[in-house]
Amino acid sequence: MKYILALDIGVASVGWAVIDKETETVVEACSNIFPEASAAENQLRREMRQGRRGKRRRKTRLDDFNKLWKKNGLSIPDFKSNKIVELKVKALREEISLDELYLILYSYLKHRGISYLEDANDESVSGTSAYANGLKVNAKALEDHYPCEIQKDRLETVGKYRGQTQIVDDNGEVIDLSNVITVSAYRREIQKVLETQKKFHDKLTDEFCDDYILIFNRKRKYYEGPGNEKSRTDYGRYTTKIDENGNYINEDNIFEKLIGKCSVYPEELRAAGASYTAQEFNLLNDLNNLTINGRKLEEDEKHAIVERIKISNTVNMRKIIADCMGEKIEDFR
Repeated sequence: MKYILALDIGVASVGWAVIDKETETVVEACSNIFPEASAAENQLRREMRQGRRGKRRRKTRLDDFNKLWKKNGLSIPDFKSNKIVELKVKALREEISLDELYLILYSYLKHRGISYLEDANDESVSGTSAYANGLKVNAKALEDHYPCEIQKDRLETVGKYRGQTQIVDDNGEVIDLSNVITVSAYRREIQKVLETQKKFHDKLTDEFCDDYILIFNRKRKYYEGPGNEKSRTDYGRYTTKIDENGNYINEDNIFEKLIGKCSVYPEELRAAGASYTAQEFNLLNDLNNLTINGRKLEEDEKHAIVERIKISNTVNMRKIIADCMGEKIEDFR
């Protein structure tokens, strides 16, 4: 052991030096400084991880579709088409080949639409941004058209259908267009395509159509977390923990283990901080602790304050309290 390695470890740096024991000289020394940790880095890491998982799950869907296609005695075509939208529109009402059908069914699994807008309508989609306006235009158009028909029309008139774009109508009004389509709209289109093509191809059985829709609809529940029975992780419901019988432990809901216990009733889970009851409790607790003009609030005043907050567009607590008390606030503690 001719050399000594010396380390100086800090919270954001590591200094090190190599010392020759015989000559008692420093052979080499340096300091590595690391960037300070921040919440933004955590967000970036989560987004990257989410992207990787999304790609893996899409690949699994496509692989399962290929297996289903082969299982029904069908061969996978060795060509691609850049006219998928036109094929989809044709498949709604006319016969297309099985090779062409494979291409559009494959495309549906790659681009399934947006699930968080399933219940969106003109009233629920708020805002005046280009994105919100585009959603409203799509919701109106989807009332009597399939997604591929809308996309084909935009492809012919605008030159593209993906992304955000703006057009000016005959009245000079600017219209925002978006390709954000719901999963349910695509599902309705797929069901129409399969219904039509079953009339021309015997191999498209009811069982095949049902199995394809199952693959298309497949989506991991938010409370399941990552992983599965073959690829276990303690971050999801399929844990790596073993019970007393040597079997893996599967949890029903991964979020229950993240929720704290009540300090008064330890057997009960805590309510979510954003729940109405928790918000109301915190408000009443704050009102109980107030001393205004040398006195505490009366019960009827607290009831009036809570009711006023429910119907207010903006909340100015000092003004609301003064109005409900019926007096000017001189001292507020």
